[in-house]
Amino acid sequence: MIKEAYVSFEVAKLLKEKGFNELCTAKYCTDGRFDRSFYYYKNSEINKDAYNAPTQQLAMQWLREVQYLWIDIDPLTNHKWTWSIWFMNDPKLKTGESSQVISTYEEACEAAIKYCLTNLI
Repeated sequence: MIKEAYVSFEVAKLLKEKGFNELCTAKYCTDGRFDRSFYYYKNSEINKDAYNAPTQQLAMQWLREVQYLWIDIDPLTNHKWTWSIWFMNDPKLKTGESSQVISTYEEACEAAIKYCLTNLI
């Protein structure tokens, strides 16, 4: 079964800290509990101790369109993955890359998003 991949609680907190304020239908409560809704909320509209939980793809789009960081997820043999980060202002300038082989596409996305938030913004 294919499901939406949401950022982790840790990454949701980093996103809020770095200014992510896009509409989301999911959030993490203070205790890390995941909560989905039929309503859209921005980080600025929810409790200060709650955190929007965007899908990984929405977080990657925000990094690309607002922070000008391109996340490149690359397949390897045996269904493994790796990632690279590029500055869109200078597409020749790679600013980070995975030093490990990652088991799933979603784990590679999560690792790349976290790298951007902790090292580049």
